[in-house]
Amino acid sequence: MTTLTTTPHDLSQRARPKLSLAVALGAALVLTGCAAISVSAPEATSTTDAATDTTAQPATLAPGQVIGTGAFASADGDTTGVLTISAATGTEGFGGTEGFATDEGYFTMRLTDFTSDEPGPLTLLLGPPSVTADTECFDSGRRFSAGEVSTEPTQDFVLGDETGDPSHFGNAVLTRPNVPGDTECLASVAAVAPLVWTLPDLRSGLDPTDAGSRTHAAGTVALTDGVPTSYGVAPDDALEVIAERFGVTVDDIFYLNPGRSPNPRDPVVYAGETLNLDRARR
Repeated sequence: MTTLTTTPHDLSQRARPKLSLAVALGAALVLTGCAAISVSAPEATSTTDAATDTTAQPATLAPGQVIGTGAFASADGDTTGVLTISAATGTEGFGGTEGFATDEGYFTMRLTDFTSDEPGPLTLLLGPPSVTADTECFDSGRRFSAGEVSTEPTQDFVLGDETGDPSHFGNAVLTRPNVPGDTECLASVAAVAPLVWTLPDLRSGLDPTDAGSRTHAAGTVALTDGVPTSYGVAPDDALEVIAERFGVTVDDIFYLNPGRSPNPRDPVVYAGETLNLDRARR
């Protein structure tokens, strides 16, 4: 068993023109003070010790299907616009390249009826529900940056989410760059659009059940009405065995935890890390 010490990363992610569909674009939270655990392949667990397999095949979205909307409004009313998020059609051709495939976690965002009296360029980001119109600064934490907004009334952006389900973002945010030396905040909030998601439950059958502690999955489980809702990673745990304990796949764990660090699909688990097991809380 080898224990590695990691340095926390700045996990803000900025959208790029589609240079490669292999580029990971998911946003993630910063974890601090954790030790990465690398383990050798564990022995197979007998079927009698495994949880009931609750893995569901992910649902698919129709190309161009609208999955979310939001309306921007600044406190002074000077910045407005409507954001529509849709499943990619595979024919958009952003950045002068071929279009995005709907099964690779790519979505389109169209900003319409945009107006703003802000003197400088704004940046479009998606963030958690905690970022509201009362938030003064949004320059850290889990977020996805789609890039700068122009002055055009209609504009298109690309959203990449490795889990294939971006509904864990609660708000779209327009931020302004601050004048150097004017404030310690690097990106102040200009306007917020609460997002209303209309996409279907993509993994309706994903209901983890706990088959009990075992080697490489000996952490603690939080329960709500007897149902496991989160798992506390113990030293020497391995993600594959944790998934086996709860009758799900590693990909299901990634889906349930879009804010993992250093990226949502990090195969390494961290002692002290909490893994969400509840679809409603992702």
